[in-house]
Amino acid sequence: MRARQNGASMREMMGRVGDNSLLHTMIMEAFQDPRFSTEPMQNRWVLRFSNNYYLQCMQQAEARR
Repeated sequence: MRARQNGASMREMMGRVGDNSLLHTMIMEAFQDPRFSTEPMQNRWVLRFSNNYYLQCMQQAEARR
């Protein structure tokens, strides 16, 4: 999401991650969100995005217990 907010292209980002399907999914989700012009809003959206993925990981870990 940080690269997305900084203006990186989706094609460039996909090229960097190779065949990693999880990262492909994350990139596609990042590009479904808006790109903001102010740094505070970019930071807020990056934090929201990363917290969402962290929450999903924690929920899956809990479900495996």
